Amino acid sequence: MVESTLAQFGRLDVLINNAAITALTKFDDENCVNVYHKIIATNMHAVVYLCLAAFEALKSTKGSIVNVSSVLDDKPAKFKFAYCMSKAAITMLTKCLANDFAPFVRVNCVSPGPIASSILDDMGINIAERETNAKRTTLVERIGQPEEVAKMIIYLSSKDKAAFITGSRVLVDGGYTLKPPEK
Repeated sequence: MVESTLAQFGRLDVLINNAAITALTKFDDENCVNVYHKIIATNMHAVVYLCLAAFEALKSTKGSIVNVSSVLDDKPAKFKFAYCMSKAAITMLTKCLANDFAPFVRVNCVSPGPIASSILDDMGINIAERETNAKRTTLVERIGQPEEVAKMIIYLSSKDKAAFITGSRVLVDGGYTLKPPEK
């Protein structure tokens, strides 16, 4: 992927790691280990491999990496241990690589909250149910839009606007992590 990008554009300025999958992971499910391995391979291993493969090209342009984590990197969710683990690892990887790649490549991550994206479609949670849930679980009382996450990614990718930001985890969650639980 890195080689084809360099062949086509001659340079690499930013790597955005946004691919992820999720599924229920229940210990009593006979397929739990297989699901776990698939989630970890996609959500963690792919990110590590791409970051390492892109480093030299990004170093030459003083580029940046933006990883997409999740608010579930810090908040457990029932029957989602593999997804939560993978996102916690991405957040820590971001901090470690910011140290390891400095001062040549900035590395940051965004941690979205409830977003109207397709990742939960695979789990059978429809958009209406997500919107209703986000209304009561976020301070802004609505679900976030993918464009709102994209704008933060663009900002963190910017060489001039975000030049002094590295190793950061930026929440894009509509206040989800701050909202007190309902009684």
